[in-house]
Amino acid sequence: MAEASRQITRQNAGELRRKTAPGLLCERAKATPGEVAYRAKRLGLYRERSWSDFAGAVARAAAAFESLGVATGDRVAIMGNPCEEWVVADLAAQALGAITYGIYPTASLEELEYQMRDGGARLFVAEDQEFVDKILAVADRLDALEHIVVIDPTALNAYDDPRLKRWEALVADRSEGRDWLAAKCAGLDPAAPAFIVYTSGTTGAPKGALISHGRHLAATWNIVTHYPMLADKVQRAVVFLPLCHVLGRDIAITLPLISKLVPHYGEDIEDIGTTMFEVAPTVLFTVPRFLQKWASQILIGINNSTGLKRGAYDFAMRRARRIAEERWQGQGSGAMFRMLWAGVFRPILNKFGFDKLELVISGGAPLPPETAMLWQIYGLNVVEMYGQTETAGGIVAGQKGPFA
Repeated sequence: MAEASRQITRQNAGELRRKTAPGLLCERAKATPGEVAYRAKRLGLYRERSWSDFAGAVARAAAAFESLGVATGDRVAIMGNPCEEWVVADLAAQALGAITYGIYPTASLEELEYQMRDGGARLFVAEDQEFVDKILAVADRLDALEHIVVIDPTALNAYDDPRLKRWEALVADRSEGRDWLAAKCAGLDPAAPAFIVYTSGTTGAPKGALISHGRHLAATWNIVTHYPMLADKVQRAVVFLPLCHVLGRDIAITLPLISKLVPHYGEDIEDIGTTMFEVAPTVLFTVPRFLQKWASQILIGINNSTGLKRGAYDFAMRRARRIAEERWQGQGSGAMFRMLWAGVFRPILNKFGFDKLELVISGGAPLPPETAMLWQIYGLNVVEMYGQTETAGGIVAGQKGPFA
């Protein structure tokens, strides 16, 4: 099984260009059925899902969508915070040849209506009541919309719109499994559109970038080749960036299929700090504002601590800054930094669940140099990665390491 896992992560861009994400899921489920695909927290406990479990869930969802009439070329929109069902719904629709797209959870009603019209979704997947209320507010103006599938139907008992369908009821008692899914995926065209990612719309209305199956897989593979540690051993990551964004999709869906990255889903997206501490990720994909926010929390905590702790921190920062500057010039860190890290910086990082981090990749916007410098002084391998929605999820430019 270990050899099968290595073969999965030894593919190249040319091979991946001839494949699809649902097809790769079937390959992983066949080659390494018992390996952990992801972990999701429910009712206070993290539950492991194997590749076999994952493929089975996608098969049942695909069969459910097919029963609603979803077919090749149809559009399926998904709106909600990161959760395992978001990913399952996305791959299930792709397996049927449909084109998926996510809508930002914070989108206004105007933005939601625009993207529903522009994307032409006939099926809308809503995480919970919040997103059901949003879609129902504009649904009667959407001629293409036929079905609204709700993942969490809590508080929806009084809703009687005939378009509403409950996720659990749709997938319950489905007998379709891996073989059925593999047969569906065998008919997919890797050159066909897989999903749409909407740009930020800084120069007008958001534009939908239409991304094909194989192009996306090949483009995302260059993240693995740029950071080979993703394929060398199992790495833990927390999924908290919006899955409608291409970077969020890379972390939750694509990279796990082509590397050894294991995504983790927390129970509450508003409590990222708890999830980080519980998971203790080894790899962190983020955007600058989170690194700025967490750095601010650390500095506030230091300022509110005892005089002894502030003195130890100030001493460590003076010495570590000089060591970091030497490392930026290509010199080694030495025993002094290891002592400072163990005595001062590691306890700070541990409070955030960051003491196991081997790689921190920041993207989506420029990372302020002072923020990057602070985390690097703490000993974290913080790098910047640049890409474009239109490049299908790959890297345009990326640092190998802060001291490289």
